[in-house]
Amino acid sequence: MNAYYDHRRLNRMLGELVSWLQLREPEQLRQNMAAWDTADWQTMQLAILMQGVGPYLHVTLPETAVYPQLPPFLQTWLAEQYDMNRQRLQRMRAELAEIVQQTRQAGIPIMPLKGSILAWQYYPQPWLRPMADLDILIRPADRQGMIAILQRLGYCFDPGDSNEHAQHMVFKNPGAAVVSLSGEHPDNPRPVEVHWALRKGAWGDISSCDFTEQMWATATETAEGTWQPTVTVLAEYVAFHASYHLLFRSGRLIHLLDLALLSGELRPFTPTYPNWMYPALQLTARALPHLFHFDLTPLRALTHPRVVAWADDVPLDGRCGLSSALPPHLVPRARLHWNRWWPSVWRLRLGYYHLPLPLAYAQHFREWGVRLWHKSRTRRQPESLFRP
Repeated sequence: MNAYYDHRRLNRMLGELVSWLQLREPEQLRQNMAAWDTADWQTMQLAILMQGVGPYLHVTLPETAVYPQLPPFLQTWLAEQYDMNRQRLQRMRAELAEIVQQTRQAGIPIMPLKGSILAWQYYPQPWLRPMADLDILIRPADRQGMIAILQRLGYCFDPGDSNEHAQHMVFKNPGAAVVSLSGEHPDNPRPVEVHWALRKGAWGDISSCDFTEQMWATATETAEGTWQPTVTVLAEYVAFHASYHLLFRSGRLIHLLDLALLSGELRPFTPTYPNWMYPALQLTARALPHLFHFDLTPLRALTHPRVVAWADDVPLDGRCGLSSALPPHLVPRARLHWNRWWPSVWRLRLGYYHLPLPLAYAQHFREWGVRLWHKSRTRRQPESLFRP
């Protein structure tokens, strides 16, 4: 599919894909598709893969008048995505259960995060929600015990993806190997990402958020032996995670679908980080109005006007931060760095919303320079992750 990658075409298909999820004007959608050529359809396939909504579309599109317009290869591919993701999640569910059994015996409380909760509790079918890895939150004091358990189960520490600054460790599942880059293959790596803190910032420490204590303070133990926060804390964390990815142009429509399906469980509450929660929720309300069931009016009043203006008006395509670039493994490292730090106006508004634009530019370039200087003088030390 890389042969058909074109940034402008992919961005156009992102907008079309949002319309597929909305299905407001099926006749207009059919007219648009009638003019597509092979490159358009291949690009749409790539957009669906990048946005993580293939299994979901396999279940929802056949009930619409749009589905017969899809070429046979895409219908078959969507069915394969659904089936492979079902197999993948079944394996990951079994692997999580094995880890939980070991941590319960060791007296280590663990909290599954993101997809590990969302897929099984908020989706009509868990197989509709792809998962790249198993995200788990532990207490800092339990790092050594968790490492011992994962190594005993055959997992291998991955220093390349682990990061002490980001407070997480990554462990590859036994026999991990990339089998396919064209879908959610069950044999693709199913790593375990162990977090001992949930603190992130934008550039440098601007607008940093820390959900660690909130998650534990509201958590209750489940029948399966894991811990789970309240739905409001979970929703705020998921919204923050989605907004964070939008800021760095790696947002996915599956993140918005997560929030849409969570929204029906929410009741009015005062979030800790409204400026980080509002963007993703407002984009969700715009992209998936038929699934979104939460009144954003009180949250809007708590959010900075510049953040509100951005989220209300930004187009629903790559310009709002939905991923429209090639996967990281196909992009030079210098390009990835530029993508992360590129100071477009909307990113500065979101990351430095409290500053006038000229000062935001100055602060951003200062942060950028400090980060480059720091990287030039220090090297990552993976072995430090194993110290208590």
